[in-house]
Amino acid sequence: MDKTLIEAILNRDQEIIPKVFKEDFQHPVRWLQYLEGHFGKAPVARIETILDKRPVIEEKAIISKNVERYKDRWHAAGFQALYIACWVYQPLEKGSFMIKLTPQQLENARRSVKGMGTRTSSHLTAQSYTAAGGALKHFGFIQGYDELLVILQDDWLFLKMEGESSSHPMHWGGFLNKAVTGHGFISNEYLNKLPENNIYGIVGRAAENYNSKYEELLKKLQVPNKQGRMVSLKEAKGKMVTIMDMFNALMREFDYREEAHSKFRTTYGFFNNSSNINVDGAITELCSKGDNSGNRRLKELSIALRAAKNDIKGIVESVRAASRRMPKHGNEVDIDQIFHEVRVEPSEINKSLNEFLTEIGSVRP
Repeated sequence: MDKTLIEAILNRDQEIIPKVFKEDFQHPVRWLQYLEGHFGKAPVARIETILDKRPVIEEKAIISKNVERYKDRWHAAGFQALYIACWVYQPLEKGSFMIKLTPQQLENARRSVKGMGTRTSSHLTAQSYTAAGGALKHFGFIQGYDELLVILQDDWLFLKMEGESSSHPMHWGGFLNKAVTGHGFISNEYLNKLPENNIYGIVGRAAENYNSKYEELLKKLQVPNKQGRMVSLKEAKGKMVTIMDMFNALMREFDYREEAHSKFRTTYGFFNNSSNINVDGAITELCSKGDNSGNRRLKELSIALRAAKNDIKGIVESVRAASRRMPKHGNEVDIDQIFHEVRVEPSEINKSLNEFLTEIGSVRP
């Protein structure tokens, strides 16, 4: 979290705090009590206090046929705490966090979500859950957001704030608005404008679901399906098209061979933070090739590619930023990035969490 935002929290800055945070997060003492209560005190606060918590099957606790009840689940409060820890790591106006899980943590999460309600969602492909209910009717963190969406996708824990439940008319209105305009309804007008001046280090939209321009490019790109028939990349992989999928499809479409296009190699070298490849220049060169090809299809692709250039630059920068943060991952680092989601490791969250707790520790009662 940016020091300017931390200072605003410490000073209870009335220009920003009540407009961004709900009541329980408008006082620094509440922040301290909440985070220490879930993760421990600095310098050893860890989100693993939740991730490593193992739900166990209760004896003689079969609710119905083949349905097991677990005790020591994370419950909605645990998932909400994990989201807030992610937000401390990178404040977002709107978007998705994905936390990398170990096999045991993934099993812990699977057992924990079994006690939560499901919800309809357009995100990713796995079952969606809502981290609300019981005493926590709403998600009491950011003004305008009442629900937390939870998905276990492969070995990632996906968390995203939602303005309302999936059954609410406004949710479906936002879904239709996104289909038409490329973006959903704004849940907090004040927070929505903060990323424009970048004073507080709050990032704007950072979700994994494509916007309309990038999605149009994915619809134009053609790949063979399992039966060998050429279909659009969007049709072939749906919501799970990675940046590597897109670049590989581009290379096939523009007929670039590995030995002839080192500038465009879709290997880790392109995305590494040390790469000196200019994304603008790479896209411009591809578009020029399409414009001058005399091939109608490549010309159409060039138009779609040019329109999606800023989105592609954003995704590549996300991957390069990840290589700065997590160099230990080598060639595996975030090549499975889908769009602008924030993918993060527990160790990264822990570092920012302890820094934040240290900063606000002076208000301890």
